[in-house]
Amino acid sequence: MRRILIAILLSLGSVAAKAQSAPCLLKPDELAPVFSVKFDSGAIEKDARGLASCSYRVVGGGSDRVVIRVEDRMDAERFARLRKSRAMITGKDHTVNGVGDAAFSNEGMFAALKGARSVEISGFRTAAKRKATLAEGGQLLRVAIGRL
Repeated sequence: MRRILIAILLSLGSVAAKAQSAPCLLKPDELAPVFSVKFDSGAIEKDARGLASCSYRVVGGGSDRVVIRVEDRMDAERFARLRKSRAMITGKDHTVNGVGDAAFSNEGMFAALKGARSVEISGFRTAAKRKATLAEGGQLLRVAIGRL
């Protein structure tokens, strides 16, 4: 009985890992005008928790990159905590209107919540040659949310 339970739990873990949304939601040519640099194709990476993200490296830019992370088990309360924690770190907080159920930006990232999923796009400070506007970041979020 114990072996059966272990087998079931292991299979559920692999199903949950496969259920995570693909994070490469934007194309390099969609990012380029906002950041004023060229990007390579997105490459999927895993973080310390085993969650996938998509990293777009700046062509000829060393370690500069844009990262998109998709969280499949997000709710409004967790999203509000994420927003608050990012605002505490950066001292900046801007509402992004017209994107998903809720969206915000701070100095280096944009994030949106739609249903039980969130999309976070970071690298606006480190990879950009110019400061992106709220409208530009919001448009990237709208495209990404639309591809979930």
